Amino acid sequence: MRYTWDDGAVSLDGEPVARTGEAFWSRTPALEVDGEAWVFRIDPDGMRAEQSDGRTIVMERGAPWRARSRMAGPSGHVELNRSTSWWLGKLHFDVERDGAVIGEVAPVGPWRYRPALELREPLTHAEAVFLLWVAYRIDGSRPVRTLSGAPSASSPGGA
Repeated sequence: MRYTWDDGAVSLDGEPVARTGEAFWSRTPALEVDGEAWVFRIDPDGMRAEQSDGRTIVMERGAPWRARSRMAGPSGHVELNRSTSWWLGKLHFDVERDGAVIGEVAPVGPWRYRPALELREPLTHAEAVFLLWVAYRIDGSRPVRTLSGAPSASSPGGA
């Protein structure tokens, strides 16, 4: 099972399961998963996905140097375990349940980080889409991710 994001949708093996829109990578996207409205957000305790009927998926907030974060959702508990350096390179995560790797989140595309999720055991579509968003948000907070390149025409010191 492979979840990918392209053109305003998250797809499972090529079939859309979520309509995301341009705001998917923002701090508080509202989206539709399997025809149901979900809102993702960052809060003081971590990251959360909420559905209008009260269902939630919660990812605990971990310190940047911690490799593991725990997620609780409809499928139970899983852990997102960073398996690459937080400082260098693109982030890669293992998805684990009871100590066994059930999937991985890895970057796709040569020029920008856009995570894909490969699962060996199923999660709900909402949990899978949430994991993609969480991985992107974690990656976006890294210092190396925010370093700027050479000056441009619009930046100070640029041509």
